[in-house]
This record gives sequence, structure tokens and C-alpha cells, in this order.
Amino acid sequence: MRREGMVSRLADGSWGVGKDFLDRALRYEELQRSRNPVRVAVLSWQRLEDLPQALGATWLDRKLIGKEPDELASIGFGAEVETALRTRRQWLIEQGLAREEGGQVRFVRNMLETLEARELARTAVDISARTGLEHVDVKAGDKIDGVYRRMLTLNSGRFALIERSHEFVLVPWRPVLERARGQLVTGQIGGEGISWSIGIKRGIGR
Repeated sequence: MRREGMVSRLADGSWGVGKDFLDRALRYEELQRSRNPVRVAVLSWQRLEDLPQALGATWLDRKLIGKEPDELASIGFGAEVETALRTRRQWLIEQGLAREEGGQVRFVRNMLETLEARELARTAVDISARTGLEHVDVKAGDKIDGVYRRMLTLNSGRFALIERSHEFVLVPWRPVLERARGQLVTGQIGGEGISWSIGIKRGIGR
């Protein structure tokens, strides 16, 4: 507040704040909020209590292998997360995706990819049973074309359902696809994601 000229420090070390200090303090807080607005990031689309035994690559898994910063307190929500992590760790051991070794838990290579693949496989079976369509896997270098139907929120993240005449694919969802809901889209899978276009000419980015 001194840098903003709202208070002054006197020679004896005391502070001159004035009678309207509370009003100026409120203006200072409003100024700080406008300069540094609060940013909210979604850690998981699912409830914490549903994650310890969830199929798929969850936020808990990313924390366990160090993909997420450890910035949680040891009380309150932080304590709840720690309990969920212990339960998840045991679940991963039971699933053969982790093992205890020398007092430490070691996770199998590509654990997140394995978890995601399992969840996508189960989701694809459910969609096939409901729609009669056949699921088709895609990989880097493949071209995707079909009608963008909807977004699926899974434990591993959000995925787009793209339908063709007798088939469907599940690929990572991007917000730009919502512009094309119910429309024909074409995508090319590259190393940094999927480049999408509506129809033939109009591109809508990655």
C-alpha cells in the first residue's frame, strides 16, 4: 500500500494511515484483484470420493507419479486427498499397476496410458452395445472424419465421440469442437494433437 501512496512510513518507524484507511484498504484490495484475478483450474471432473477405485487415469494417479505439484495442506481437504491417495495406491497394486519394493511403491511404465486405454475400451464397449456401431482405434498419422456427436467426461479426461456410417472413434476433446456439434469434421492426428477442420475448407485449430 505504501508503493501505491495509500499509507506513509514516518521517521520514527510508525505509520501514517489517515482516518479513511479502511476505505483506501478496500480500494487497494480491489486494485489487486483487478491486476491479479483468481484463476480456477479443474483438477478432476469427478468427485474425490469416486477416484480411489475409478477406472481410468485420474488426478490421483498424476499426483502419485509426480505429474501434479504437491501444494496441498496436511489438514482439511489436503488430508482427504492424502487418504484418497493411500487408497488409490493400494488399488493400483491390486490391479498389477504398482508394486511395493524396499518400502516404496513403484509404478509400472506407462501407467497413465494403460489406465486411460482400459477406460476407453470399456466406454467403447458400452457405446457399441447401445448404438450398434463398431469402435475403431486411431493412432498418430491417422486421418479422422465423421460427425462430431458429443463430449464424454471420463475419469481420464474429456473425449469427443466422432461417428461414421457404421463406426465411431473416441479422441481427446477440444473446446473448438463444440462449434461443430452435429457437423462433419475432419482431423489429422499429429505429434502435438489433432488438427481439426469443419467440412473441407474452414479450419478450427487444434
